[in-house]
Amino acid sequence: MVEKVEQRVTFSNYGEFLKTKSDLAELSEDELDLWLSENNKYSLLSYLENSDVVDNYLSGLPKVYLALFNSNSEMGIGDKVVWLHEGNLYSFEETDDIEALKINFSSLEPTGSITISSQLLSGNDISSKATLGGNSVDARYQREFRGSSKVDCSGKKSNMGSSNYTYKYIHELKTVKIRDGFTVVAELYLNIKMEYKYKNRSWKSAGEKRDINVAVQFPNITFKNAGRTIPINKVSTHYKNYTCSNNQEIRLAYTPQSYDVYYNPDSPQWEVSGSGTITHKIHGGYNSWTNYVNW
Repeated sequence: MVEKVEQRVTFSNYGEFLKTKSDLAELSEDELDLWLSENNKYSLLSYLENSDVVDNYLSGLPKVYLALFNSNSEMGIGDKVVWLHEGNLYSFEETDDIEALKINFSSLEPTGSITISSQLLSGNDISSKATLGGNSVDARYQREFRGSSKVDCSGKKSNMGSSNYTYKYIHELKTVKIRDGFTVVAELYLNIKMEYKYKNRSWKSAGEKRDINVAVQFPNITFKNAGRTIPINKVSTHYKNYTCSNNQEIRLAYTPQSYDVYYNPDSPQWEVSGSGTITHKIHGGYNSWTNYVNW
């Protein structure tokens, strides 16, 4: 059993937390691993990767978010302990009986939230420009298949599973919002992942290693709230290769500053147009899919 620990990363203020999260999103996998070894050895990311815990909400969060919390889903901001639970953020004093308060969390008032949701874009028309709400996912590109063989990173070949298992590749655009009171920051990700299910059970994240090639361009990405264009930072062109890899997340755009949602808390939208190819295959060359994407 993987041990949970109370050691947590502490930020001097909310702004430092946001800056660190944004900086981590620019790191490679190896660089992120190095940061974790030096700053958050017992991170929530490491805990989930090395345990049998299945949490649909946490598995949908970008890795950089999981890297900032400890295995108890806690971090420090100023003199507060911040706890992430089912998408809500709760703040405690260091002197509080935190574990007792967690048991009765339904009586607590959240101080913020980190929200995502997995849903198809309305209409699911692959020829149209994607318009995503502030906390939604465009998962129009999916391919199901039966597993055959796989090769691990050491070169060892094995079978993926019986015919009772179904796998699928998913290439999606995902938005994430962090809300603090009446201000929000938002990010847009290209998410490249694989899931599996046994017979008619629910889909779960798959751990087989894969080779992924990405060649995509996004000439237009804008973000609006209540009809007002919100300033964003973005990268339009992405050429990346991942060998013997897990799921990948590529940040396409983000709001460098918080924007106010006091009058219109649920109206933000990303408008996206982009195209290119994503090639996804099980390491060893099996079940290859070249996906011609068009958002």
